[in-house]
Amino acid sequence: MAANKGLRKGGRGPRPHVWICGPDEYKHQMYIPFLKAKAQAKFREEPWELEFEDYFTIWNGYWADRGRDRDSLCMTRKDWSDSWSKDNIILVTRLEHCQRQAANSRRVWAAKGLPRKYKSKHNPEGL
Repeated sequence: MAANKGLRKGGRGPRPHVWICGPDEYKHQMYIPFLKAKAQAKFREEPWELEFEDYFTIWNGYWADRGRDRDSLCMTRKDWSDSWSKDNIILVTRLEHCQRQAANSRRVWAAKGLPRKYKSKHNPEGL
């Protein structure tokens, strides 16, 4: 017996009437990534003031452009000392995000008075 495509175990298919974000499939596919981003911010102890509707508004029309390539879009904060809020978020390419992250990292190291490469138990030569 062939399994029906799209049906869950027990023969029930998708149930959009119970989805938290509503019956829209496009919104539904954004909900789990929203929860993951929120959980990651909580893990890093970063303030999160973003609601799902704000997240949807930011990504609406750009969702297909996400990915892992250098030209794919990712969400980042304008000011990293501020919270994740709709006024502090921009969509940038992953390449631009990595460049911003490296520049911020250099600023933090310089403010702490640390050399760019320092010795540790995992890096005894300081390379």
